[in-house]
Amino acid sequence: MKSKSIFSIILVIALLTISIFAAGCAENGSTVDETPTATPTQAPTEQPTVEPTEEPTATATATATDTDTEGIEVPNIARISAYQILPAGGMEINVGETLTFRNFDTLKRRFVLISEDNLWEENPSLNYMRTVNYTFTETGTYTFYVQPADAKKWTLTVV
Repeated sequence: MKSKSIFSIILVIALLTISIFAAGCAENGSTVDETPTATPTQAPTEQPTVEPTEEPTATATATATDTDTEGIEVPNIARISAYQILPAGGMEINVGETLTFRNFDTLKRRFVLISEDNLWEENPSLNYMRTVNYTFTETGTYTFYVQPADAKKWTLTVV
């Protein structure tokens, strides 16, 4: 009797396995469309190119000591970045030359340029890549800083 019940259990398991296998292999009446269809995509919209407008900068002819650079106009540029004015240690230019301050800050912050000598009626505010120009007509030493970093003073000597 025991062998008949074991045989019955094995037979039931075998029939279930075969029926599950057969059900997975047989078609269930639904068809799959194997023809690929294009998925509609949105056409890329053209983005306007934003280029900073630059104010014309005055240049001055530098006194060259090397014959390869004679006659080349070299602008006097003070770079503003990270609340400081570069080149570090200041700069020296001649009377009548124009100095250009330009905001080169990589974080694109706006800076207010302060002249301790009150060269401007209103202190210029410089957005990223914007400039302010000043032509020096008198000899002397001029001091500048970027607000609020008044401890990082920068000196220009006009000879």
